[in-house]
Amino acid sequence: MLHAHTRKKELVDRLSHLGLSISYDRVLQLSAQMGNSVCQQFHREQVVCPPKMRGQVFTTAAVDNIDHNPSATTSKDSFHGTAISLIQHPSYTGEGVDRSIVIVGGSGDARSKTVAPLPHYYTDVPPVTSSIKKSPVPAARVASLTRGDFKQQTDEESQWLGNAKRVLEDNTGTVDNDNTSWAAFHASRQPPDARVICPTSLLPLFLESAHTVAMIRHSMDVVKNAVEHLNPGQTPVVTFDQPLFALAKQIQWKWPESYGEDQIVVMFGGLHIEMVALKTLGDWLQGVVGCKHLCKPRLRQQGQQTHSCEHPMSCAQEEHIK
Repeated sequence: MLHAHTRKKELVDRLSHLGLSISYDRVLQLSAQMGNSVCQQFHREQVVCPPKMRGQVFTTAAVDNIDHNPSATTSKDSFHGTAISLIQHPSYTGEGVDRSIVIVGGSGDARSKTVAPLPHYYTDVPPVTSSIKKSPVPAARVASLTRGDFKQQTDEESQWLGNAKRVLEDNTGTVDNDNTSWAAFHASRQPPDARVICPTSLLPLFLESAHTVAMIRHSMDVVKNAVEHLNPGQTPVVTFDQPLFALAKQIQWKWPESYGEDQIVVMFGGLHIEMVALKTLGDWLQGVVGCKHLCKPRLRQQGQQTHSCEHPMSCAQEEHIK
């Protein structure tokens, strides 16, 4: 832990001489041994999947760009790569199958301080030669919904209406009226919140920039292989920010047989879903008569008043807080 926080050889060796720690060389040997064991597992399984991920658990992924611009005067290099994260969503504690992967030990030189390279099928990003611009949007294959598909929801609404009717017709005060509103009634019927930890793993970083068609398509392949390995039969779900989402959708339209909407689900992450929703609500509020009276006035630097309704997202945020 000390080595992970400081990376200082002199400090670790000083504690080693005092009998409080192992030597710095031994730390490097153990970390290399763990890394080599994981890399060997990647080669055996033919898929890059972290050992702590459990089998038969619903798994999603997130792809984003990683940008590091050095701020220290001694720093010379910057990093602009791609990161892929796997997130599992168990419905209860202990769900899934422990893959029982040993990450310490195995074959190889135990004294080695270098880590073996990752598999080429992971690190090599296949180039894309064809353009994805102006790709025709394939026809969506969706199933038609019938009235019976919403029976559970309509039954719940009928129960709320029945409860509200009993409260209104009650003249004796025997009917509980604490949960009369729609929100309170449905909230009172929800099961207790079971907080389950969602394991998350960051896959090895890519040096390639995320804002390329080749990298996004390769990321989708990596996620498909990992999800199929962990939870066979599941449709992969990948979240992106807005620029990467646009690339992913064009990839789906260009190669629908391999990356179509029936093969992999691409969507915004939680932050961008909230931003788009607030912007849409703000656009609606801008059309409301008297919106400026609802929004809180602000002062510009010159002392002139302005309203948050000039910015749809700010307007929606203020109304939501109210």
